[in-house]
Amino acid sequence: MLKRLAKAPKSPPRARPAGRSISRNLTTSLAILVFAGTSVLAVAGYVQEKRRVERDLENKADEYITRVSEILALPMWNLDLSQIRLIGNVFIENEDICEVSITGQDDEILFETRDKSQDCLQVRRATNVVYDDRVLGRVDIGFTTVPMKDQLALVVRSNLIILLIVLVLIVSSTGFLLGAFLRRPLRILQRSMDALAEGDYGTAFQSVRYSELLEIAVRFNEMSLKIQAREEEIRIKTEELDRFFTLAPDLLCIADGEGRFLRLNPQWTETLGYSDEEMEETRFLDLVHPEDVSTSEKALIAVHGKGEVLNFTNRYRCKNGDYRWVEWHSYARENLLYCAGRDITDRKVAEEAIREAHARVRRNFEFTEALLNAVPTPVFFKDVEGVYLGCNKAFTEVTGIAAEELKGRRLDECWPDEYAKFYRQRDLEIIQTGERQKYDFAVMDKNGNKRDAVFIKDVFRDEEGQVAGIVGTFIDVTESRKSEEALRQSEERFSKAFKSSPAPIVISEIETGVFIDVNDRWLQMLGYEREELIGRTSKEVGIWEDPEARDRMIRVLHEKGSFRDVPIRFRRKTGEIIVGLWSGEIIVLENRRVLLSLLYDVTETKKAEEALKASEVKFRTLVEQMPNAFVYMVGLDEKRSTLYISPQIEELVGFSPEQYLADPNLWLSRVHPEDRSLYMSQMELSRRTGQPFLCEYRTISRNERVLWFHDEAQLAGDERGNPLYIIGVGTDITELKTAQEELARHRDQLEELVRERTLELETAQAELLKRERLAVLGQLTATVSHELRNPLGVIRSSAYYLQKRVKDADEKTRKHLNRIDEQVTRCDAIVEDLLEFTRGRHADMSGGDMNAWLRELLPQICDFHNVRTKWELSGQMPLISFDREKMRRVMLNLIQNAHQAVEMRKSIAGQSTPAYEARITVQTDWTGTMAVILVEDNGIGMEKETLKRAMEPLFTTRARGTGLGLAIVQKIVKEHGGSVEIESQESCGTRVKIFLPQTGALQPLVPGTEPKTKGM
Repeated sequence: MLKRLAKAPKSPPRARPAGRSISRNLTTSLAILVFAGTSVLAVAGYVQEKRRVERDLENKADEYITRVSEILALPMWNLDLSQIRLIGNVFIENEDICEVSITGQDDEILFETRDKSQDCLQVRRATNVVYDDRVLGRVDIGFTTVPMKDQLALVVRSNLIILLIVLVLIVSSTGFLLGAFLRRPLRILQRSMDALAEGDYGTAFQSVRYSELLEIAVRFNEMSLKIQAREEEIRIKTEELDRFFTLAPDLLCIADGEGRFLRLNPQWTETLGYSDEEMEETRFLDLVHPEDVSTSEKALIAVHGKGEVLNFTNRYRCKNGDYRWVEWHSYARENLLYCAGRDITDRKVAEEAIREAHARVRRNFEFTEALLNAVPTPVFFKDVEGVYLGCNKAFTEVTGIAAEELKGRRLDECWPDEYAKFYRQRDLEIIQTGERQKYDFAVMDKNGNKRDAVFIKDVFRDEEGQVAGIVGTFIDVTESRKSEEALRQSEERFSKAFKSSPAPIVISEIETGVFIDVNDRWLQMLGYEREELIGRTSKEVGIWEDPEARDRMIRVLHEKGSFRDVPIRFRRKTGEIIVGLWSGEIIVLENRRVLLSLLYDVTETKKAEEALKASEVKFRTLVEQMPNAFVYMVGLDEKRSTLYISPQIEELVGFSPEQYLADPNLWLSRVHPEDRSLYMSQMELSRRTGQPFLCEYRTISRNERVLWFHDEAQLAGDERGNPLYIIGVGTDITELKTAQEELARHRDQLEELVRERTLELETAQAELLKRERLAVLGQLTATVSHELRNPLGVIRSSAYYLQKRVKDADEKTRKHLNRIDEQVTRCDAIVEDLLEFTRGRHADMSGGDMNAWLRELLPQICDFHNVRTKWELSGQMPLISFDREKMRRVMLNLIQNAHQAVEMRKSIAGQSTPAYEARITVQTDWTGTMAVILVEDNGIGMEKETLKRAMEPLFTTRARGTGLGLAIVQKIVKEHGGSVEIESQESCGTRVKIFLPQTGALQPLVPGTEPKTKGM
């Protein structure tokens, strides 16, 4: 056991240094105090001077950096690099500057230098170089402290000289005084303390002459006695601690700051097996398991930082190579580690075993849960009280009840009373007997759907062997029972079908050919009795003409599992040979594989086929000689396979019969796309109804020539009327179709000529009728104007005379006289309209500005009350040749028509639409070649039929109209070489456009003649 810490040898008495004494120590201390005070004053002066110099340097640095930025502004603006470098070199020559750095806008270094012999760490200044409010770059200057140090050195030297002089004076005087009064008493005190330090407590401090030192002597003697008592107490405590340290069952140790063992108790040897000599100078990290070294180092750092680390565990290597787990409590005091450890290896082993047991339990639980969820059948478990403990996913899928929902619920909380009582009764039975239970019952899901099930239950027991609960499963047999019933019915139907089938059927062993069962039709076909076949092989009976044929088909049966319609020859009991189509398939009968065979007797069919072949040769010879036609046969299957097509098809369309036989879709693909739907619909109609197929269509030959065919076909069937195929004849009618198309083209041309001639005749007749009507109208107008104007003049004169004579006439008389004048004026206007339309004077054309003329005319003819009249004249109009009087008549007629239209709508709207506002608009425009006059109103408008006849002479819809207004407008405009367009919509208004040809240059708009609006 290491005892270096407890029994370290005493150090020898320290030799007293020669010449040392209290007086000298006191003198030295006093000198040090004086030196310290003087040094503080000197340092304060030095610091004050240094701060003053630093402030001067700071101010100088601010001044320099401002000056440099101002000086550099212009060169950096002009990008004068040489000037910038010159300025930098000038400033670096200054003794206060040791570093200059000048950078551009993109941090590009323009100038940089540093005096490495100078100290530039004290003051640094940097600022932006700005010119005209624009940042051009940056300047950075470092200032040296060398000049400042020179000034400070002078201050330091002066203070040192003063300090030395003061120290010499103080040391000299103090040493003399202390040596005179304290040297001898202090030497006595020193000798007594040396004796006390060596353990001699009998030495007394005596021979003291001064009262100040006498108190020290008394206190020294008392202290000596106390130290003696304390040392005895410490010795006793140390012995107790040594016994506790040695006898403790835990690992106790003291180590230095690096983890080297200084003292160990015997438990270390018992636990690890190392001797004290082997543990000497050993670091505890040398014994730690490699995997625990990192955490142990962290714990060592933590104990030095926090002072203690509790419950830290790691592994220590034993002398035999094993490792032991140790749990530590560690404390750090004065660079020593005090550690107490406990061997917890057995506890660790137990904990690991517990963890492994828990892991096994958890794995077993997870495995059991996964196994239950993987089981496709529902599984449930419950306690002896009938409370559900859980279920698997299959249970949830069948019943719709989740495991969380089921857990903790009783039977009567999950199922109907009938089900719950039955389940509980069976549970009590299995709990009493403890034996496995199986029974049939039903289960109902969450939605109330009932399913048949087979329940299987068993008990599970606790650790005492008592029944703890029930685990059960059920199998949904609803579908299987339906399948069993369906299978039973299927077997019954098979048996009936087997016996009553019109086709011969036999069931036999596959390898031996032993007959197991045959139906009546088989016996009838071969002529045997049932007893002659059952239990015997087909070869023994001798029904094969070629016995090897069966062996070949059995090999095919093993390879493919079945065969269909194999031609075979059988021998009847009478020896007669019959031809049949044999089909066979493997079936399972009473858990063994057997051969089910069907045989179709085609003997008569073969004979008919031979007869058919003979007749077919005759038919083929006939159909293959038909000119410009072909014969075909098409099957009724989905592919419409071509069964036969005569050789003429190749001469007609370029494709051989073999190509049509190989490709069922070839014929349809060559039918013209425009006729394909007609062809398919007619063919489908014939196939569905049995009616003859009749169609004319185009097809595209191999050389892309379009051919016309007339196709007639008929369904062909057997003797029972069942359709078998379609047989038809296609005739090339291309030349006929070409002739028909040529004839139709000539017919169309002739009909077009007839229509044109008829239209010309109708137009001429209409024009002739119009002229005749106008001639009659002209004669009538001449007569009427002559016969009416004179009487009208007399009536007007008489009315005027009466109006002058009867000056004091009453209101009623004046009203009638005015009415006579108005009606005479109206009759005169009608006569004028008739004369203008039938004869009219010759237009007196003269060039002029249409806008200027309209500005004079419109105020005269648009003086209507309560009607908003607006005219908008174009900014530029060409010179127009026009008869002013005739065009005045045109504008007057149009404006009057518009006024009458809005008045009629106003009278209608006054009853239903009070918000209606009457409006008449007159506009002019120029299209580039024609001048346009537009008269538009929002009046009553015209119906479509009225609009068509609007220009027709004498056509009117008004009670008092003559029907000549628009006819006169059209006549006058045509005399001017123009045209009239009318647009109208009922209840919306009418728009009339007059187009007049240009005869002169454009006329600019006269200032002051902008568009105006008249009326309200």
